[in-house]
Amino acid sequence: MMKLAAVLVGVVVGISPCRALPDDPAEYAAWEAGMFEKIAEQKNLPAEDAIPKLALWVYQLSRPDQKEKEVRPVLDAARSALLAIPGHAEFYAKKLEEARRKVDEAEGIKKGIERSNLLAEQMYSFNKLGLMPSPETVRVLGEYLFDERGANPDAKPGGKYGLEDIGESPNSALAVRAIARLPIVSRPIQTPWDKAKYWEDLEPWKLWYQQVKAGTRTFRFEGDPQEYSLAGPVSETRDPRIEDRASRSNDVRSPSLETENKSANLPIWPLSIAGILLVLASWFAMKQKPAAT
Repeated sequence: MMKLAAVLVGVVVGISPCRALPDDPAEYAAWEAGMFEKIAEQKNLPAEDAIPKLALWVYQLSRPDQKEKEVRPVLDAARSALLAIPGHAEFYAKKLEEARRKVDEAEGIKKGIERSNLLAEQMYSFNKLGLMPSPETVRVLGEYLFDERGANPDAKPGGKYGLEDIGESPNSALAVRAIARLPIVSRPIQTPWDKAKYWEDLEPWKLWYQQVKAGTRTFRFEGDPQEYSLAGPVSETRDPRIEDRASRSNDVRSPSLETENKSANLPIWPLSIAGILLVLASWFAMKQKPAAT
């Protein structure tokens, strides 16, 4: 099954690879300018047209043999344009669900064909999702960590990626590698995505995602200081009650400072009354004193 998967990966994602980037400075500048123009054009297209094209460029420019020189402005521009489109990850979730539906509805020889199509779609979609660092992508991949439809209930660990005898490649098997490819800082385990094993790495990632989904932890991506929840930046989405509890738990003060603050915040009305009484007592004492002769 793994050999078939490798062949399908080459067929699906290698249909139109980027040609080698030109060495001539003038040609390189022309290529770069042309790509920026094409990327900008995608903003005016429907999402269903722009998403697959931008995602393909991101995939192609992320390949080791297609890297831009030194900095990577074209890759960054294509990825930024892609992530700015709402539904960039859901687009691939819908394609995966459609492929799964066809398998479930097919019978006989047709079912085998649809299973092959499903595997091709899984390879294509999860390869793209693993290159889209966004809260939406984390949510889509996180949910697929629990999707074991098609798995062999009697499967046993084995193979390079722990996929031997697993059956029909459930989405969870590919989601674990895709989410491990995202540049997440708060990772549950440090296994590189290309060495992630289904049997060993799935449970740690599921636990991590459950905590994120429950709102008990946030995450961020390399190079981005912003903390995120599944709904977006935490500064915009965090429950104020959670922030209040966190603030109280982090408010550690020294006893002397606490005492000083309490003293500084004493109400002033008792002191004022005491002052008034003192003045009245002094005046009454002076009235009772005999006049000097």
